Amino acid sequence: MGLSEFVLLVDHFLRALPAWILLLCVYHQFLYPSSFSVFLLAGYAVNFLANGILRTLAKKIYALWEHRQGDVVVLPFFGRGLRPLGARSTGVFNYETSGPSSKPGFGLPSGHLQMASFYFRLLTRLMHFPSFLPPGLGAGFVTAFPLFGFCLLVFLCFQRVCILEAHTYGQVFWGMVAGVLLADSYLLFGSHMLSF
Repeated sequence: MGLSEFVLLVDHFLRALPAWILLLCVYHQFLYPSSFSVFLLAGYAVNFLANGILRTLAKKIYALWEHRQGDVVVLPFFGRGLRPLGARSTGVFNYETSGPSSKPGFGLPSGHLQMASFYFRLLTRLMHFPSFLPPGLGAGFVTAFPLFGFCLLVFLCFQRVCILEAHTYGQVFWGMVAGVLLADSYLLFGSHMLSF
């Protein structure tokens, strides 16, 4: 396997990260059925819905701002709402073969980064509950996972902004912030519901 094939493989893996996360949640449910597994699966739906709500609210705010200010597409503190012009195959799977899009969609917050940071934050916090980890995983895994997750987030940011040009730095940043805050809120709610 050459370098270009490896880069393409990594690109496809990162692009499909939300689907991989869903598959891992289902896999965890079948191998280790517990309230934690249901909690992880429900978190996927909560995160997916939250991204849709956040994006809809952001679109409305940007539309109001554009109506009042004219042709303004950049808000102070939040940056650009639309994806960069020429964004390519921005979804989970690479269906687009025709090249860059001439009409960019709305990209604030980044759904890929929101999903990845949501599960990164959630799993690093859940690892401190002894009943969450499958048997046989010890302190080494608990130590290595945050480093692996952080590297994955860095690579995902690089892929979404620099390679695919699917997002701006601001959209990626706000996706991560939304994911972390949502994970903390979800864990706070879930810990009361499931009595962790």
